[in-house]
Amino acid sequence: MPARIFVLFQQLLPRHLLTALVYRVARIRTLKIKNFLITQFIKAFNVATDEIKHEVPNDFSTFNDFFVRELKTDARPIDAEPSSVVSPVDGTVSSAGRLRADSIFQAKGLSYSL
Repeated sequence: MPARIFVLFQQLLPRHLLTALVYRVARIRTLKIKNFLITQFIKAFNVATDEIKHEVPNDFSTFNDFFVRELKTDARPIDAEPSSVVSPVDGTVSSAGRLRADSIFQAKGLSYSL
């Protein structure tokens, strides 16, 4: 549900305003606000905090620092199988398939022509 609300928020606000707002919020250093943002993000998106190298939320100076957090060395071993697909980020695949000239690609509720 939080992801749907976030997408709706993105669609309703002007793009430049949203970008500027997120930029500023992600860099807030006020301890209570920064810690609140981090802990709420963890709850909303079920972040596996046991994989994080540093103490949460205290070792992060901003939400942005948490967002680009370093993981413990053994947290996520890379699959060495040649046919495997790996990704260096957390995320959810929402669509997969062949791309064709007449196809529409959707991301965050927005459609894009190829």
